Amino acid sequence: MKNLGRYVAIIIATITCNLYASVELSISPKVVTQGDSVRVNLSIDGTNFVEPQLSTLCGYNIEGTSKSSNMQNINGNISKTVTLGYSITPTQSCNIEPIEIEVDGVMLQTNPLHVEVKKYVVDKNAPFVVNLKTKAKDIYVGEPFVVELSIKERLGSGAIDSQFAPPEFDNFWVKSQSKPIRKEQNGYSIVKIIYVLAAQSTKATSIKPATLKIATRQSTQDMFAQWMQRASWKSYFSNSLNFSVKPLPNGVEIIGDVELHVDVDKRSTLSNEPVNLTLTLKGSANFEDINSLEPKIKGVSIYADKPAITSELVSGKYSAIMSQKMALISDKSYVIEPIVISYFDIKSKTIKSVSSKPINIEVKKAPQSTTQDETLKIERSNGGVSKEKKHPNSNLNIEEINVKDRALWYVLGFISAVILMLIPFKRLFSNSERVKVSLKSDKDKLSFLMKYIEDKEVEEMVSKLEEKIYNDNSVEIDKKLLKELIKRYS
Repeated sequence: MKNLGRYVAIIIATITCNLYASVELSISPKVVTQGDSVRVNLSIDGTNFVEPQLSTLCGYNIEGTSKSSNMQNINGNISKTVTLGYSITPTQSCNIEPIEIEVDGVMLQTNPLHVEVKKYVVDKNAPFVVNLKTKAKDIYVGEPFVVELSIKERLGSGAIDSQFAPPEFDNFWVKSQSKPIRKEQNGYSIVKIIYVLAAQSTKATSIKPATLKIATRQSTQDMFAQWMQRASWKSYFSNSLNFSVKPLPNGVEIIGDVELHVDVDKRSTLSNEPVNLTLTLKGSANFEDINSLEPKIKGVSIYADKPAITSELVSGKYSAIMSQKMALISDKSYVIEPIVISYFDIKSKTIKSVSSKPINIEVKKAPQSTTQDETLKIERSNGGVSKEKKHPNSNLNIEEINVKDRALWYVLGFISAVILMLIPFKRLFSNSERVKVSLKSDKDKLSFLMKYIEDKEVEEMVSKLEEKIYNDNSVEIDKKLLKELIKRYS
């Protein structure tokens, strides 16, 4: 009987607990402005429960959580309430669907809730103001234009943390972005960032707002009526920008204003010696859409570097310089034909062209090593002994030589002949004819070996050097063979 009474007490206690088990969902505030945080409270009455694992609510990420509990004893009946808090920042109205929770062994569901979000209106007198500004409205695909982002913070605003999400530049090229420019003005700390953009296609019709989230301290009371500090987040949005984007005329890829400069370091060179050509474009245009300025010249090998582009803002206007350097090598004279660049001029709304003048390059044959034979005239008079020896480049006269002097000359000549026989002429001449070559870079070595490309080994080495210099730096070069080839022709 005792055991039966115990079981009955347990069953009654369980039924009593289940009767008191409940869950409830509430939000504060019920209506918010876009960018404000919403506090979602989940209250659970019961002894034991399984805490739900949530990462999102109303379709938005949960930014912060809290947990508190409260015990009550009413006429001997003890009840426990646990409140789980979640913080979200919705940008538009949404619905929180019912949440299932197991409480004291029973599955319960919360009530659904609707969160109403009003559209954000930029307040120029708010403690934080984010603004987007541009002069561009009607633009063409590829046309560079400037957008200025400014963030204003009232001095003494009390921000303890911040998070910034820049504007979304979908379907726009970001050509450049300046470093933050800071200053203080009229009681505000102002940060400016300058973007240079260009529309990728006619789909680039708008730039979405930038978002600045600010955390400030907020005082709240806990379950024991004690005041405590917690971070409260608020979002500030910039305005959006809208554009009308037009396509470029057919056959034209460049838009803006363009200047073309073509320079060579020399107009006359030796066979297989390089001529350095520099092509430069200046102006406010989309030069990055040009892959290469390399000309096509029959019978000329061209080794081009990748184009380099630099840009800057001059009086608020985008200005760029594109430069490409290349080496031209040939064994005969050639002409660099005019280089023509067509572009769409924004001011006149017409297609224009800039072109260079033709450049004649004279290629001379490399001089060959020759030795000039000296001729010696011997004139005889009266059938006797030689009276005069005359060098063609000298006015020196050699007087008549008597017999004793002649004998002395024979002895000296014999001694000189013996000395000359002992000298290693092969080494002497081979060393004297060699030219010491200082080749530091791979381009210097390539230029040197181009002169001897008829050699098959040289031809293979030139191909590898070209591939390494102008296409793939990872190409392996046989350094030992390269050294031998250079030594062979040095």
